[in-house]
Amino acid sequence: MTDVDAAPGTSSKVIEDDEVVARLAIIRKAGLFVDDPETIPDRHHPIPAGMEPVRLLKDYDTTRTTGRKVRCSACAHHQHHNRGFVAEMPDGRPALIGINCGEKHFGDGEWDRMHADLRREQDDAYYAARVHPALQQIKATYDRAVALKSSIRSFEADWSCLRLALPEFYALLQNACAKNEGYLDRYVRRMVPAIGRDGRATQREQIDTVRFGRVPAPEAFIAKPALRVLDDAVGTLRTAKLKFERGADTKSRREAFAELARGRKLAEGIADQVRGYNRNSQIGWWSEAVRFCLAEGVMHRLTLKHRELEARDDYAIHNPHATIPRFEPGDVAKVEEMVATWPTGG
Repeated sequence: MTDVDAAPGTSSKVIEDDEVVARLAIIRKAGLFVDDPETIPDRHHPIPAGMEPVRLLKDYDTTRTTGRKVRCSACAHHQHHNRGFVAEMPDGRPALIGINCGEKHFGDGEWDRMHADLRREQDDAYYAARVHPALQQIKATYDRAVALKSSIRSFEADWSCLRLALPEFYALLQNACAKNEGYLDRYVRRMVPAIGRDGRATQREQIDTVRFGRVPAPEAFIAKPALRVLDDAVGTLRTAKLKFERGADTKSRREAFAELARGRKLAEGIADQVRGYNRNSQIGWWSEAVRFCLAEGVMHRLTLKHRELEARDDYAIHNPHATIPRFEPGDVAKVEEMVATWPTGG
């Protein structure tokens, strides 16, 4: 297996974890998240009876920071918790309120409103901080994507020529990819000796499978052209750029990052497909495919020489022929680089 073959697709889980870390760093810098809430001075503990928070200043999650549980200042038992909020009280002093205790003790609608206000502040800070880096990434990724078009277009044009020049051969392989996971299997019927129910010698039909190899990447063989998908992916970059430039509000920015996330999924699919292009363009399995075609009787004379396929007919003026398309490892690496630098969604 080559390095190209072994290259895994980008993990969505890794991307999601990176997004969480990036968001945390931004809202921390904006003063809307605190690593160790117990270092905040002049706190109410406990909160005096009848006193309710005015607003939520920041939140905390000590599972990601100190690892220590903190005591809630709102509930009678001062429950220990990891996740909660720093609330501002009417006298201006802060208090620590666990996420569940806040819902329980102040859940008359005001708590939800305060929680939503804090979340909105955090979103505003998060998306505002990411716009400039995202615009820079969009430009770099757009240039890479456009540069890839020629190599993908060239490969797919050659692939189309092969399909048109040798339709019977191509259809045979396509059928194997669609219905037999790419395996080039020929089913041969023959009669073999057997013993009947009466104990006498007889014969029965047996079907043997003769395997001629396999199309290395059957999904890539039958997939719709990657160039079309690349155009869609490039379109998400344009749309996101316009949304960033036309709207400075969080809603527009969130929509722009969602568009980038959609584009990234398309780009990851393109990377998988061109890895398949590379594997299918390797010459080794094609000679077995020719043998399979001839054994099946789909074509009577088909030759392969130096990546050139030719349907021979001594009486024809022009023999149908095609070149096996080639997708280079270097072009696969360029596609993977495009995916690696694709702006992540929010």
